Amino acid sequence: MNNNKQSKICLTAFYFGKFNNYFKLWLNSCKFNNSIDFILFTDVKEEYDYPPNVKRRLYTFDEFSDIFKKHFDFPISLKDAYHVCDYVPAFGDIFHEEFLDYDFWGHCDMDLIFGDIRSFIPENILFLYDKISWRGHFSLYKNNPEINKVYQSEYYNTKLYKTIFSNPTNSLFAFEENEINNILEEKGYKIYKGLYFADLKTCTNNFEMMHFSKSFQKKNKDQIFEFSNGKLLRHFVIEDKLETEEMMYIHFLKRPMDIERSFGNQDHYIIVPNRFINCEDINIKKIKKWNKKRFYYAYYFKRLNWEYFKKRKAGINSLNEFKSHYNSLKRIEFNVIIDEY
Repeated sequence: MNNNKQSKICLTAFYFGKFNNYFKLWLNSCKFNNSIDFILFTDVKEEYDYPPNVKRRLYTFDEFSDIFKKHFDFPISLKDAYHVCDYVPAFGDIFHEEFLDYDFWGHCDMDLIFGDIRSFIPENILFLYDKISWRGHFSLYKNNPEINKVYQSEYYNTKLYKTIFSNPTNSLFAFEENEINNILEEKGYKIYKGLYFADLKTCTNNFEMMHFSKSFQKKNKDQIFEFSNGKLLRHFVIEDKLETEEMMYIHFLKRPMDIERSFGNQDHYIIVPNRFINCEDINIKKIKKWNKKRFYYAYYFKRLNWEYFKKRKAGINSLNEFKSHYNSLKRIEFNVIIDEY
């Protein structure tokens, strides 16, 4: 990496099916980060106003999964798009030709809105660290052959990636959030964990962020967000005072979000529980009104149906099946995801 120049960054995202209702807002937040390129792997042929820094790569899911199957010399089990998450630590290897001109490659989710990414990862951070962030919804890797193939390293005397990629069960292991970070740190690589972002809890109607200490909780309640021409601002009330700070992005974690019917300006708007609304004056009274405690129907009603319980039971059975197949890996505490929401 040339330290006299701005590092070149490329982020990947993938989506197969129908984009969420605020896809245009995600796309617009990418546009404002015009010094960063994005590659979107998708089967959505509908035309959108893609900015110059967002490159769409059209694949059916079968075509996309074939890329992975052809890359490895062992059978893999890639059942659906959701399970691609386990493979993203290998993107630097599998799609290395896409990243030839970049200093960093990475992956991100699409259920988020970006602020100004560069302001949170200045060049001195990029120079000092080999991976930026420990989360699956946003991570950057230094682009070199060693790091691009580090996912293949032995872990607890086993090629863990082979176990996960060929896993016959329906479990999702969050390899991109857990074991890959352990492997990197075991190898002596440095991971930057100081990013300031809003990762919202799924089970509360109001906005509450995760990954913060107990001392932070007093300013983690009455809050809203504002997107303003590429900047993401968090407005919150603490001790009856209105405070504002900038954040790198807000991650909704599959939280259903509505868009105000009269919504107009995509460059400047407010994000309240659980809607995107037109920009208006912000004050303490309004923030407390928007954050009035309500029963979170969207969260609980999704779980009060037979299909959900069948899916949950299938996930638990899948996890038990995996454990029975791989007794030799008992020492690894897998964070297996059995609930997609």
